[in-house]
Amino acid sequence: MNAALANAFRTEIPAYASGLPKATLHERVALARSFFDRGFRGIKYAAAISEDAVVAEMQALRAALPRADLMVDLHWRYRPEEALPLASELAPFKPYFLEAPCAPEDVDGLACVAEASAVPIAAGEEWHNIYETKLRLSRAKVRYVQPEIAHTGVSQFLSIARMAQANDASVIPHATIGVGIFMAASLHAASTLEDCPYHEYQHSVFDRNLAHVETTMACDAGCYRLPTAVGLGVEPRESLWNYRMDI
Repeated sequence: MNAALANAFRTEIPAYASGLPKATLHERVALARSFFDRGFRGIKYAAAISEDAVVAEMQALRAALPRADLMVDLHWRYRPEEALPLASELAPFKPYFLEAPCAPEDVDGLACVAEASAVPIAAGEEWHNIYETKLRLSRAKVRYVQPEIAHTGVSQFLSIARMAQANDASVIPHATIGVGIFMAASLHAASTLEDCPYHEYQHSVFDRNLAHVETTMACDAGCYRLPTAVGLGVEPRESLWNYRMDI
C-alpha cells in the first residue's frame, strides 16, 4: 500500500445504501427496510426517481424507518428558489442530508442553499481537485463533502478531505461505479480519515462487479471491509477481459 495511506484509523467503514431502484413507492420502502434490517443505518433515495413526490417518499421512509439516517440525492435539478422550499418541506422528517441541490456550475446557488437550508447539504462528487473545492467551500457552508476518487485520484482526494475538515465539513465519499479498483482505492483513502461517518454503497453496481475481481473487499451488515492483499488489494479476473471483449 502507498505509504501515504499507512496510518489507517479503521479496517471497516460504515456504508449507506444508495438507491432504491423499484417501480412503486411501496416497493422502495420495502427495499429500504430490507437494507435497514441487514444493518445499513443510512439509506439514500433519488429525486430523479421520485419526480414530484420527493417529500412523500421521505415521509413514507421516515414512517417505516424512524431510526434510519435518510438522505436524498437531488441530482443538481433545482434552482436555489426551488431547493430551499423543498428543504423546508423535508426538514420535519429529519433528513441526514440533501445532496447536490443545484447545477455543478452554480456556485452562487450552492452557497445560497447551504447557507439557508433547513437540512444539511452534501456536495462534491463532481469536484476534481482542491481548486474546484476551494472555490465552493470558501463560499458554501456544505456539511458533507463527497469526493469521488475516480475524479480526484488519491492525492487530491486526501487534499479535498483536509480542506473539508478545515471548513467544518465531514467527508462521505462517493462510490465509484468502476469495476472495483477505484473503489478499493477510495476505501483505503477513507480509512485514513478521522471524520468519515459513511461511505456510499451503490449496491446495484458494487455487488455485481465483485464477480470480476479477486479481492477480500466486501460490503455487508452495514459496513465495508477493506481489502487486505498487497497494493490496493484488488486484481482483475479473466472474466473481466472476456466481458470487455464482448462489448
